[in-house]
Amino acid sequence: MFRNPARSFACTRIPVLVATAVPVLAGWGCGPQTITLQQTSTCEQPILTSVQRPARQQQGQIVISVAPDMPRCENLVQITYTPTDPPSSLAGITSALAGDQGEQFYRRIERRGLFVHPTYDFNVAFVNQSPRVFRGDGMVVAYQVDGAQTPLDEGIYSRLLGTQILPGQQRVELMQSIDHTSLTSGSTIGLFLYDVVTERTDAGEPAVRSNFEWFFSKTEQVMTGPGTEVSCVVSETDVPPSFMNTRRTSGGTRTPAGTAPSRAPYILQTEQEVLASGLACPT
Repeated sequence: MFRNPARSFACTRIPVLVATAVPVLAGWGCGPQTITLQQTSTCEQPILTSVQRPARQQQGQIVISVAPDMPRCENLVQITYTPTDPPSSLAGITSALAGDQGEQFYRRIERRGLFVHPTYDFNVAFVNQSPRVFRGDGMVVAYQVDGAQTPLDEGIYSRLLGTQILPGQQRVELMQSIDHTSLTSGSTIGLFLYDVVTERTDAGEPAVRSNFEWFFSKTEQVMTGPGTEVSCVVSETDVPPSFMNTRRTSGGTRTPAGTAPSRAPYILQTEQEVLASGLACPT
């Protein structure tokens, strides 16, 4: 479990180590080195508009519609960690606490303001108006950005192919999750379901296969509001593992940290989640 940085290196663990290794420094007090800045928060709200084809389409007795589940700009806390030098109170202790194999330190940066989650989902809704069971097996699912084919998640693809809907029933499935930060304003997204069985014989064999296509254009609306940035230095024991693929050596360079997961660019949390984690920078 992670510890609150307000109580980690500055107030508990390191003073004990220092008192053991260098008794003359045993009287250090708490000093988490918190920096607060006032800022303007800017958020780019993604907007997707259906173009060229209607969102709801019917062929035979099968109705299929696609709709994006769009994230909204909201007040959140963006958290990042970057390797840094030890706090100034430990500047003279390098071998035991801040060396290549010893204690590592990170600057935790909390930006509060308007943020939007980076991904959104496309949900596909099937309505079976036929007297036969609708089955997704045999259909082809495709996804394009600006005309270029993009891989689909294999798990999502398998679930779509395994779709079975009783007569008169409907079902909603996830079709694709997209990182909208990788798309520029004006990008066109294409979603395709080909060879969908829309008519069956009395024996239940496919009689008619149809194609469904949807296109969405991305634009953005810039929103602004007040924001703050708070940062503090924490020990590596207070850093989520996903941020610890780099370590700062005594020479000031960074080296890989073994098999630790790749460092995520940031975490987005609500204020309540930050407080519940016990990791918030002291203010």
